[in-house]
Amino acid sequence: MSLSRAVKHGIGRLTASADTKRTRLTQVSHKAPTRFVPVGKSSVDKAGAAICALSNYGGGMLQGDSSDLFITVEKEARLGIITQGASRIYSQRIPNECQANLHATVEKDGLLVYAPDPCSLFASSSFAQKQEFHIHPQSSVVLIDWFSSGRYRNAEHWAFDKLSSRTSLSWLGESKPPFLQDSVSMDLRIRKTTGPDLDPLGVYNFHAFASLILYGKATEEIQRQCEMLQDGLAAGSTRIRERAGQEHVVPEHLRLAGQVCMGLSRVELPDKEHDAHVVRFAATTNEDLYRIFHQCLLPVGEAFGMDFYKERIRARQSEIPPMHVTGTVNGASATNSKYPPREDPSSPLWSSGMANHGGNAFWSAYMLADSSIPTGSFAHSSGLEAAQQLGIVKTEDDLQTFIQATTRSTMQVMTPFLIAGHRLALEPISDHEDEVSKWNELDQQMQAVLASNAPACAASADQGKSLLRVAKQWLGEGSAGKLQALGFDQCSHVAPILGAVGAMLGLDERQLCQMFGYCVARDIVSAAVRLSLVGPLASVRLLYEVQGAAECGYNASLLAMDEHAEEGPLAAAAGSAPIVDAVHPCHDLLQVRLFRT
Repeated sequence: MSLSRAVKHGIGRLTASADTKRTRLTQVSHKAPTRFVPVGKSSVDKAGAAICALSNYGGGMLQGDSSDLFITVEKEARLGIITQGASRIYSQRIPNECQANLHATVEKDGLLVYAPDPCSLFASSSFAQKQEFHIHPQSSVVLIDWFSSGRYRNAEHWAFDKLSSRTSLSWLGESKPPFLQDSVSMDLRIRKTTGPDLDPLGVYNFHAFASLILYGKATEEIQRQCEMLQDGLAAGSTRIRERAGQEHVVPEHLRLAGQVCMGLSRVELPDKEHDAHVVRFAATTNEDLYRIFHQCLLPVGEAFGMDFYKERIRARQSEIPPMHVTGTVNGASATNSKYPPREDPSSPLWSSGMANHGGNAFWSAYMLADSSIPTGSFAHSSGLEAAQQLGIVKTEDDLQTFIQATTRSTMQVMTPFLIAGHRLALEPISDHEDEVSKWNELDQQMQAVLASNAPACAASADQGKSLLRVAKQWLGEGSAGKLQALGFDQCSHVAPILGAVGAMLGLDERQLCQMFGYCVARDIVSAAVRLSLVGPLASVRLLYEVQGAAECGYNASLLAMDEHAEEGPLAAAAGSAPIVDAVHPCHDLLQVRLFRT
């Protein structure tokens, strides 16, 4: 008898229309296993809003299943999307990943609140999610994306194989690239090469991570609530800067069980009425995030006649559920090694080592990696200073985990743009205006990816502009055309500019990316020394061992670029360290700090 099963493709369509300032669901259709269930509450009807619950027959997806959702919020309509419980991605023998796609349109003066429960990936499962929101500049959106570590009561703690999630925001009616993209790509199959007792992505001290995206007039009070909570949570661990008229306290009624890291970044939109905001979260329990989200979304409760997530809070005090502990991570036996091996040829994520190319290319690589190059890279800690002050990095093992996770994640985000800049620089210039347009588009895509992490975005722009100044002196008139096309007005982020400079100096793509990986790791290790987290002698060994994480991030990027070859670097770039992404924005809160970011 065959054990195979037919995969299922769910489809859902939902349209909310406003009629005399009252929202009605004018289209509700679904195909199993996807299901839309309108919420019939008198308080919601009285508020003139509409709320619909998204569910799935069986409560989750089996491997190979997929879904496509199409949501439209018409002019002046108010729509809330919730779920009936946590979404589960079940373990299966079939190796195919589950896929979920969401396409949403929000018209003028429309309000969309997307507030799901967490998505829980079971052991050995894989899930890919893509969410596209096309919004009017005068609309408002509240978007939550939330993942948990799995069934940790059953000793499943970040035991899934692979997770990728991409959320993009674009302006309605415009064909330009998204102005904001929040993405993560975590491939935990790396445990097979690093050893199951290690934490290659820096997530094992937490049980959940999430992001909250805000835009529009209706979200202004939510943004202020988030600022208050962010300051209060950070003030419990370190001294932070004073904010006028705001106390640094977490409301007592939240009664959180464990540590919650919360980092808010403002996404400046100069030609729009409002800026966007991205808030990243990392928590030791889902219950804490339910309480945090409930508090943050209180300002829109009146507009919907319902407080989001209120029904999920069932106890006065949050608590961390017990986990079956075997003395090792995920129940696997430990090894004596503190560091992952540099490479494993049996894994597609690891390389075969540094290519042995001679000639001037290596000399150029040495110069680009030289600490004396005035690009300002040593002014940034990649979030390490914030992690130290917030108590995330306490021990030498914590430091090793943080540096390796940050290096790998940075490589996954930057490598597609490094290579894109390298290839663009090698193209002959036939039309100067077309060349300028290509660089401008590449820089806008890089901005969209980094905008959700304000300190990282600022560091990239600072270093990019500094590198361009250095390149003009270094390369001289021979590369004047390319440098003029780059220009400060067209390109400012470091990855595309470094890609172009590397190409002009004769480095191939692999040499360039490996050199960049070394610089990323070197800068973080240097920051650790200056923060007295590690001594100068011990830092040498630490930097040497980070090579494996850099190579792993590089090769993961190559796989993503092959998968998204037609879409370009914007689709391939995704970080792999959500905890680091939640901590990094907190750097701007620190009252006493050594580094700029």
